[in-house]
Amino acid sequence: MEGSESMFSRHRQLSTEGSCGLSGESQLSVFSTKAGLTAGVQISGHNEDSVTTRTHSDHGAVLESGEHQQPNFPGLTRGLVAVLLYWDGKLCVSNSLRTLIQSRHGKTFTLDLSGELVALTTRFTDELMSQGLTKRILTLVSEISVTREFERLQKERGLGNEKHRKEVSDLIKECRQALADSLFSWTCQSPLTKDDTLALIGHLETVTAQADGSLDSVNLALVMALLYCLDVSFVEQGTEDREDLLQALPLLTERQYVSAVHSRLMDNQPWKLPGLQAVCRLAWALSLRVLSQLPQGSALVEFTEADEALADQALLGDVFLFMKEGMLGCESFSQEEFYIRRLHSLITDFLALMPMKVKQLRNRADEDARLVHMSLQMDSELPSSLRKDLDHLLILSTSVYTPCSFVKLTCDADKQPQRISLPASNPIICPPLANSP
Repeated sequence: MEGSESMFSRHRQLSTEGSCGLSGESQLSVFSTKAGLTAGVQISGHNEDSVTTRTHSDHGAVLESGEHQQPNFPGLTRGLVAVLLYWDGKLCVSNSLRTLIQSRHGKTFTLDLSGELVALTTRFTDELMSQGLTKRILTLVSEISVTREFERLQKERGLGNEKHRKEVSDLIKECRQALADSLFSWTCQSPLTKDDTLALIGHLETVTAQADGSLDSVNLALVMALLYCLDVSFVEQGTEDREDLLQALPLLTERQYVSAVHSRLMDNQPWKLPGLQAVCRLAWALSLRVLSQLPQGSALVEFTEADEALADQALLGDVFLFMKEGMLGCESFSQEEFYIRRLHSLITDFLALMPMKVKQLRNRADEDARLVHMSLQMDSELPSSLRKDLDHLLILSTSVYTPCSFVKLTCDADKQPQRISLPASNPIICPPLANSP
């Protein structure tokens, strides 16, 4: 008899193939049905959704599926099998959402799909976003955790042996990751609305680090989502739809958007991770500097003039140190090509757009070096005002551009950056450099 792992993989494959084999309209029906399962079913004559009926129906269906699949999972009761199928189903829906968003028309990458299919998925995902998808994703990422779900399952005797617990734990983690990746993929392609951007910033204000000081992969994806949301570097691209993309950019078309984001990031209220707050402030400062150089930026002078002050606040928050320890320290960072690209653009934009700030860092480092030398000669304590911003920037640069990086950045100074075309089978993950030709 086949092992439970192979049968579990087969079940997931059949579930995925069953959805992917449908026509475009049928897929929309499937997702509309799933949306109904989430929002509840409206009953004629009642103002509230039949949540109780829906929940009982869902639980019964999952238990029935567990009973049918039980022979493929030797040693597990139908309830334990149902728990696996339940989270596997959630993972399939999350992965489907991520794939739909990745196939959107946008500014960063394409999947080389037909124009008709891209238009279909773009319209459908636009509808999902208009119904509050961003806030729903952030809510689910906050509410779903392995610890919390295990506590619930333990009360209902829904956990089996160590192997079963490991499988359930992996499914929960993958589900949260797929949801965060969905939001990241959206901001790579399209900007968020003002309310959704503020909701994302509000979530990041409460993020905490792991024991080693780094972000976990889910929160890292959400951080990169905001960094891409604030990215305006694509304005230098010479693509055919450049003007259309610029018209859809709220940074250029919505003064209220700029005002709201600016006020939020200038707020002196500290985040749980000051280094993360510093990263977001630096990204915003660089975006303001780019906007100030565009014709449309003349209407935003009151905001763009604050770019230097924001950069100073970011430096005081040890922005480059957090990039090194908090972001590069995450194991998944080097596996995502577009993480590397965005961090690369932050570093190079800082060097190119704020040369006087770089000079200040160099002068401060030289002055501090003289103070240290004098203290050593006089055998006295080192000054408490020493800063290491230049050191942190140089160390960050050597870490990002290390030869063992998983991603190969192609930088050609004679060419304009172009939108990247990626295979539809694996649009985001970049292969290891060691395996590249």
